[in-house]
Amino acid sequence: MKVALLAGKIGVSIKYNLVFVISTLVTLFILFRAIYFAPRGFDLTDESYYLMWMTDPWAYKLEGRLFGFFYHPLYLLVGGDITYLRLANLLVTWLLFYGLALTLIKKIELHSVSSWSLGKTHRYLAALLLTTPVQLLANFVCLPATPSYNSLCAQGLAIALWGLLLIDHKCQVFAFSSWVILGLGGYMTFMGKFSSAMLLTIGVTLYLLASHRNQLPYFFLAVVVALTALVVSAVTVNGSIGSFIYEYKLGLQWVSVEGSPQRYQLWLKFFKGPSLKGWQWLVFFAVVSLSYAYVKCYISSQRKYDLLCELFLMTILTLGIGVTSGFLPFPSQLFHYARIHYGLFGFGLLAAPIGALLACWPQNWKHHFRDSQVSLLKFALLLVIMPHIFAFGTGHPYFFQASAVAVFWLMGAVTLLAALGPDRDKTVAAFKIMATASLLIMCCFTRYSEEYPYRQSQHLLQQRQIITAPDTGHVFIVTDDIHDYLVALQKIATAAGFKKGQCLIDITGHSPGVAYFLGAKAPGAPWLVGGYGEASKLWLTLLFDRLPPSDLEGCWVLLEPQGPRPNDPVWLTQYGLYVEDMTEVGAIMAPYAGRIYRQILLKPK
Repeated sequence: MKVALLAGKIGVSIKYNLVFVISTLVTLFILFRAIYFAPRGFDLTDESYYLMWMTDPWAYKLEGRLFGFFYHPLYLLVGGDITYLRLANLLVTWLLFYGLALTLIKKIELHSVSSWSLGKTHRYLAALLLTTPVQLLANFVCLPATPSYNSLCAQGLAIALWGLLLIDHKCQVFAFSSWVILGLGGYMTFMGKFSSAMLLTIGVTLYLLASHRNQLPYFFLAVVVALTALVVSAVTVNGSIGSFIYEYKLGLQWVSVEGSPQRYQLWLKFFKGPSLKGWQWLVFFAVVSLSYAYVKCYISSQRKYDLLCELFLMTILTLGIGVTSGFLPFPSQLFHYARIHYGLFGFGLLAAPIGALLACWPQNWKHHFRDSQVSLLKFALLLVIMPHIFAFGTGHPYFFQASAVAVFWLMGAVTLLAALGPDRDKTVAAFKIMATASLLIMCCFTRYSEEYPYRQSQHLLQQRQIITAPDTGHVFIVTDDIHDYLVALQKIATAAGFKKGQCLIDITGHSPGVAYFLGAKAPGAPWLVGGYGEASKLWLTLLFDRLPPSDLEGCWVLLEPQGPRPNDPVWLTQYGLYVEDMTEVGAIMAPYAGRIYRQILLKPK
């Protein structure tokens, strides 16, 4: 009898622990892959814009985004090394979200039923599994984890939520510090994206009114902290608050232009669902159905299903490892359609939670929730809308942008699961299928982002050409065509007498990386974005009208007459710059989004 009882306990322990442990190993493997590929790949558009901003943010004060000032100390700390910059941002982001997940689980254990008493070891493992979708943010639009306004906004949102979770802490020091943390999170969100900070303020205020009305006066402490940090930044950036407000308002005009004509449908897009094709919806509902069936089988009184359930999860994890490592084939080309991959990978993370929650949903749910569970329910709602707060203000479809922080959706699903208060078996089953499904999706996304890095022509493993950054001397690995393009451009510029620190006006509309690699000074803005018609001309005129004439003396010009988004050189004539009077020093074939365009480098006579 005792032997049978012991064997039963061992069986339950294996059933409960095995998938947790293996899932954790898969998570660490995904993180290892991200670290391994940190030195590889480079994008001449968005990523170059981020680096130009961080290198010398005071040269570009007329911007609606302030992330360059925030990340400038980090850039200096790593000595301008792009690899270390990516690694630092990746690890900081993971640690922030890991801390948020761990604090969330502790809050769940306090406010939920006893079935959520995971124990110390499982608590840490569960928090690690919850942070797996952070890889979507780290490789946003399939870029390496280079700091940007998107990463800063997401980090700010995570810190703000962390502060909200600590409001009810038993320790008074932590409870008081929560408002300081909330204020810092709001400040960081503002430095990343003004629109997200505005909506975050509304969301947090409504949450506090619904859940912590008696502590609402303390919210002013968070506001004071955020405003104080913002005032310090304003004085540091512009020398005075008035000057900061004036130039920031001008910068927001460009952010508004950049958002495209869909800006007028801003609120309508907030509620618009994902644009998926028929077969994609079939896959989505298949995952929902399998997750529902798994939970029902797991909690079945017929123990014969136990082995089947564990084999099902082990098969999923094995597939994930095989896909990520490259041992198994994966049809990445199916997802490579006009940047819709986030709508697939990110929105796909919702499938398993929906199925698991349906399986755990109580029949008398209207009378099911007690006060502590209602508190979790409100926080779950805040987590679920957080990705749309992140996406608010973008010109892209919201589900596309929101999917970059799908980690909030997964956390919201787990919080809602705890609010439902199922028994231990349902809790374990639901959490395991949600974590395992998210791991498989992230394994597929990791494979996709390695095979199709953003605006690059080669798999990351196939990139072997070495480029040296001019300012720091650090090296990193790029594609063959980008290497050949930059080397040819550097030879032409050097032979023509171009010196580091000289002015270069890049009116190709998409090549801010040129100025970065030549060590040039880009007047006005790190990226003179083209492709917005008259709006681009109005913005460029506004930008250059504020420049002193001395900043434009001796400027070189880079043209791309037949490019996909060139700026018209005619607007330069009002500043005494006539491209027809300049000397052509060479032509280069520039790669962009899978095509080749002819660029012309001009120098003043």
